[in-house]
Amino acid sequence: MSAGIVPLAFGTQTIGSVIRPAAYCGVVGFKPTYGSIARTGVLPLAPSLDHIGLFTANVADAAYAFKVVSGGDDQDFHSSHVRRNGKGNDGSAHMRIGMLRRPVGTAMEPAQHSALTQLAARLEADGAELVTVDFPDELGDMGALISAILSVEAAVVHGALLDRSPGLVSPVMTSLINDGRGVSSVDYARARAAQVRLAHFFDHWLQAAMRLDALLVAPAPGEAPVGLSYTGDASWCAPWTFLGVPTVTVPIALGPAGLPLGAQLIGAAQHDERLLAVAEWVEARAGWQDVKLKASTSRDNTRDT
Repeated sequence: MSAGIVPLAFGTQTIGSVIRPAAYCGVVGFKPTYGSIARTGVLPLAPSLDHIGLFTANVADAAYAFKVVSGGDDQDFHSSHVRRNGKGNDGSAHMRIGMLRRPVGTAMEPAQHSALTQLAARLEADGAELVTVDFPDELGDMGALISAILSVEAAVVHGALLDRSPGLVSPVMTSLINDGRGVSSVDYARARAAQVRLAHFFDHWLQAAMRLDALLVAPAPGEAPVGLSYTGDASWCAPWTFLGVPTVTVPIALGPAGLPLGAQLIGAAQHDERLLAVAEWVEARAGWQDVKLKASTSRDNTRDT
C-alpha cells in the first residue's frame, strides 16, 4: 500500500494491527465499528475483539471501500446490517474535536507530540473547535479487561493446536494461551460484561456529554521501531478496539528518522461514515502530500550531490 502497488488492502485488528502499521507506513488505516465488516473466512484470534480493517492511500478510498464491503453475514454472528450513521460533518458546519489532557497509552515521543500539536493548530485555524478533555474515570484502566478477553479467547480458539503440536506454536502465542487458561470463568464473564457496559458509556460520553465529532489522539508513541523483533506499542489503539468504536489514522508528518507519523481519530459506534467525513476534512489540512514531496526532493538533491 505504501509503495503504491495496490489501492486497497485488508487487515485484522485485535488490539492495534491496522491503525498502528498504517501510521508507521504513512497510509490511511480504518478500523470500523465492531462487526461492521463480516469476518467470514478469517482465522480468529479473540472473536470479541477481532475487527476487519482497511488500508488505503486516502480517506475517500477507505470510505468508498467501506460502503462496498460492510454489512452482515449469517456465517459471522458478530456482524450486523444495522447502521445508525449520523450525517458526516464535512467542515461546513461547526466541528468539535477533543484532545485528551492525559494520554491513554504510553508517553508520546517529542516528534509525535509536536506533529499532533501543529495539526491541531491548523484545524483550529480552519474553524474547528479543539477542546481539551479528561478521559472519564469510569473507563479506568481497560488493560486488565483486554488481557483477560484476549488470552481466554485465544486459548479457546488455539489451545487444541498447542496441545497437539506445541513445537508449531510461537512462544508468544504459547504464553498467551497459557495465560488464558489461568483466567477464571468469573473473571472472563466480568470482563465481557464490562466491555459492553463501557462501550455504551463511551458513546454517551463522546456524543451527549462532550458533544464531540471525534477524539484526536496519537496512533502510536512515535515512529516505527527499529528491526523486526517488535511490532510497536499498541496501547494507543487498544482502548478503541476494546470499545468497538471506529477509528481512522491519517499520515501527518515525518519523524527524526524520516519515518511517518500519524494522527488517529476516534468516533462513536455505528457512526463510521460520520467519522470518515471528519477524517477526510482533517486529512485535507494535514499537508501530507507536501511532506512527501519535500522528503522526495531532499532525497533527490542528496543523490545528485
